[in-house]
Amino acid sequence: DSLRKKLIDGEQAARFSKELTVLDRHVPVDIGLDETFLKPPDEIRLSELYGRLEFKGLLKNIVKEKEDEREYPWTECASEKDMTALTARCSKSKNIFFDIMPVPEEEGKALAAILRAGGETVFVSFSEGPFKETFRCGIRTVLEDENIEKTGYDLKGQIVLLEKEGITLRGRIFDIMIADYLLDPSASGYDLPSITSRHLDVSLKEETDPTSLSSRRVRIIEEIRGIVEPLLKEKHLAELFDDVEMPLVRVLAEMEANGVNVDTAHLKKKARDIESMLKEVTDRIYALAGEEFNINSPKQLQVILYEKLSLPAIKKTKTGVSTDESVLSKLASMHELPGALLEYREMNKLKTGYYDSLLRLAEKNNGRIHAFFNQAVTATGRLSSSDPNLQNIPVKTLLGQELRRAFVPESKGRVLITADYSQIELKILAHLSEDEKLIKAFRGGEDIHRATASEIFSQPLSAVTDEMRSAAKTVNFGVIYGISAFGLAKDLGIRVDQAQGFIGSYFARYGGIKAFIDRTVETTRETGYVLTLLNRRRYLPEIKSGNEHIRKFAERAAVNTAIQGSAADLIKLAMIECSRRLKGSGAKMIIQVHDELVFDVPEKSAERVSACVKEIMSGIIPLKVPLTVDVECGKNWFDTEPIG
Repeated sequence: DSLRKKLIDGEQAARFSKELTVLDRHVPVDIGLDETFLKPPDEIRLSELYGRLEFKGLLKNIVKEKEDEREYPWTECASEKDMTALTARCSKSKNIFFDIMPVPEEEGKALAAILRAGGETVFVSFSEGPFKETFRCGIRTVLEDENIEKTGYDLKGQIVLLEKEGITLRGRIFDIMIADYLLDPSASGYDLPSITSRHLDVSLKEETDPTSLSSRRVRIIEEIRGIVEPLLKEKHLAELFDDVEMPLVRVLAEMEANGVNVDTAHLKKKARDIESMLKEVTDRIYALAGEEFNINSPKQLQVILYEKLSLPAIKKTKTGVSTDESVLSKLASMHELPGALLEYREMNKLKTGYYDSLLRLAEKNNGRIHAFFNQAVTATGRLSSSDPNLQNIPVKTLLGQELRRAFVPESKGRVLITADYSQIELKILAHLSEDEKLIKAFRGGEDIHRATASEIFSQPLSAVTDEMRSAAKTVNFGVIYGISAFGLAKDLGIRVDQAQGFIGSYFARYGGIKAFIDRTVETTRETGYVLTLLNRRRYLPEIKSGNEHIRKFAERAAVNTAIQGSAADLIKLAMIECSRRLKGSGAKMIIQVHDELVFDVPEKSAERVSACVKEIMSGIIPLKVPLTVDVECGKNWFDTEPIG
């Protein structure tokens, strides 16, 4: 009866729907059938439209880049006379463009150099042939000449290669990769083909002959410098490039070459311990599930959790009900299995992602790890590291701490010194916002989180509980990252209206911070970019988006970049100055992680080096609040104690 009633009630709608779906064959048509066929787009008009709307991705689909078909002739240095002529030409031109070619079969070993000076490109091999030592001396003479400026691509990698050949790159350097990164730190990539495409509107032609490819690279490097150098000056980035990023290239190259000594015996022992622990937790998981299954299979996990155990489905994804960490954390209070799964994942991640990979890297390099420090990756200007990623080594868990214990000095009689900026981002926030209360708290040496708790809970400092301080700490750092009331409520485990009240109280007490955030967002909206303390730029066109989510993300990124990017400026300056001041002391800078520097130093000079590092880091840029540096010393990266 109910179905019959629905059909009767919906009769009119059903008839209208049918009418909409049936083609009307009697409509007058004034065009021929040929005109209805799909035709190729008018590429000229479409290109104009896409260009006007700044649809760069769609524009690339129409305007296929031309391959660079130009010929780039080169000559080979074949005699001592040729080498003499080349060194004279380089000396006279005062500016050379170069590329070092590594041996394909031997990682990290240089084979030859391509040098361009005075309009001529010359190939010089110093790995074989009767004149190889003469040529090596000639290349050294040119590259170590302080009066000759050198331009290249990824000079950090080139410096590392050259140092292995006993050649030190001296004089002013210009790295087009770093220049392009400064001009647009959010670009899709900084490999040479991408940079070539951006600035020359051609694609880098594939070459089968490595010498011809290197010759082409050198000429393109020359062309790109001619484009990016004026842009650096126009956008007021030249000083940042010359005084920070280029000196840092040398510092990072030295750090990569130094590497870090690793206690492989410690790693092996802990890897075996984790293996045993994994076996125990795996058996426990099987017992709790009542059967054996593939723990790493989300599909099988879904069946166990949601079908067999009938646990609630908290979050869904395209592939089914989620089994991610956040979901398992919530389910852990309802059943033992999710908690055991979280244990398994943490241990498995540490073993495969860190212990095993660190062992593999260390054994490959005689017990040392040579991580890559990436200068052109993050949009904020922060450095990152890879192979391995030292910044992701966990420190809060016991197993993560054991991992840091594996990083040790290179020999007996040496120690590790760690120097870490304390609350650097909050101090930069105080400096940029000029908020009187925040500045006063820092100048007075107060516990900033306790001071914030006192403000937002309207309590005297003596009445602030640890719970209040913890909540205030979350609010303090949440402000930097643009946390919402919903996000804060989730972090603190409170209602959204309570979280909104915290945020409201915070901005009511710290009016200067609210004004700074509003000012930063508005300035970024007007100019299209945000600036750091040293005028580093990040373009954020999304800040004008009509999509609220995209626009809000850009607003948060603007504030975060002003603060985090300025922190990056500070640590980079500190690294450069530490490297300069510690020359000849026997101390080596070996690790940079976030706001922390790690040094491998002779034990007898540990106090002197610590004092020097602390002085440099705390005074690197005068701020409206004092910079505090925590310096510690120890026999490994984890077990350190205050020194002095």
